[in-house]
Amino acid sequence: MSGVPWSKRTRRTLRIWAIRAGLWLGAILPFRLAWALGGLVGRAAWLVGRRDRELALAHLAIAFPELPEPERRAIARATFLHYGHGAAEAAQMARIDPDLERYVAFAGDGEEMLRAASKAGKGFIFVTGHLGSWELLARRIVRAGVPAVVIAARSWDRRIDDMVEAFRLGMRENGLVEGRDYLLDVQYAEGHYERFPAMIEAALKQAPTVIIGVTVPSIRAAQKATRTIPIVFISTTDPVGSGLIAGLAHPGGNTTGVSNQAEDSVTKYIDLLREALPQATRVAVLINAANSANQKSFERVRDFARGSGIAAEPFGAATPDELPATFRTIAQYRPDALLMIADSMLFDAHERIVAFALQERIATIAPTPEHGASGMLLAYGASRPEMYRRAATYVRKILAGAKPADLPVEQPTRFELVVNQKTARALGVQIPRSVLLRADQVID
Repeated sequence: MSGVPWSKRTRRTLRIWAIRAGLWLGAILPFRLAWALGGLVGRAAWLVGRRDRELALAHLAIAFPELPEPERRAIARATFLHYGHGAAEAAQMARIDPDLERYVAFAGDGEEMLRAASKAGKGFIFVTGHLGSWELLARRIVRAGVPAVVIAARSWDRRIDDMVEAFRLGMRENGLVEGRDYLLDVQYAEGHYERFPAMIEAALKQAPTVIIGVTVPSIRAAQKATRTIPIVFISTTDPVGSGLIAGLAHPGGNTTGVSNQAEDSVTKYIDLLREALPQATRVAVLINAANSANQKSFERVRDFARGSGIAAEPFGAATPDELPATFRTIAQYRPDALLMIADSMLFDAHERIVAFALQERIATIAPTPEHGASGMLLAYGASRPEMYRRAATYVRKILAGAKPADLPVEQPTRFELVVNQKTARALGVQIPRSVLLRADQVID
């Protein structure tokens, strides 16, 4: 399995601890001193962060081509300074909270308008800055009496946005209107699971009513941070085996939700592979090295495949940045098929995975039916949008006073098979009629 280079792990660990140390120091210093220190950090980041500096200047050149280069540099430099000040304000959140109304004030009759809109079931939009601004505003809204829900996921990928829309649909079906009954704050780690602890820490400062997560690492980060705030997981693999809950019928603790049951479906992937590609003897299994549940899923695939005379080898990537190197290693292995294990980071990278597999002429198997339309040869599993929609029922019950420990975990009852004939023709693969007849959808 391709692992994370030692040098990259070291840099990542040092970066995380530097951020934690900075937030800790910013929290204990007097506000003015912390604010000044944040400014110094922002200036230092501008001087030494060459990659981020060049990226900011490139974006400003696109946004403001009419401005002279010195003026764009001045804007970028001021932005770095603002981020430093914002980080200091975020670190001071606990100290600011008792006097929050003094720091975040609604102009005129703004608070009355907020309450009136919430009571009438109407939505409202706040436009604010980034670090240090939206956290204070969200906390202020919660203090105004509007319940908040936090999801540890948001994406540039339209398919992920569709998942969040499915959750909103489920909330409406349960009689809950966004803006009137709850606020939904969507956060996304962009495939970098090491960000989860900091994301959860920031979310807790908003005093959420419920925390929702998708991957096992995100749920673990939430559980480490709080034992009292209810946690709902969606489309999560093997929550019992991963140690998230005590049992499906009686989860215990403050966590429950909807499982994808992918741990019980992995043998089906090998059965499909044998039927669709009877000559296959080598399968590469793509996993997220930062998700321990993926390793367990691979072991089940490996053991079952071995009994069928198929060799299964794991190939891991812990972040999206590591995928190119992982692809090169897979290409050298020359497998007959590539199986993607259920994981949010890999789901988001589905287009890159499909492009690689088509280039190398490798048949692909995905663990969710939605990815059949992306170009995967075979896709089998439970509908992710449906699991997001069903998760809303848990949130409604929790908002009504139910305890997560008393809410049994829901498992999917319907699994769908999608066959992409376009991909089959591109690969020169003839899918047996028996597989096509069983498919819930054939893309042609």
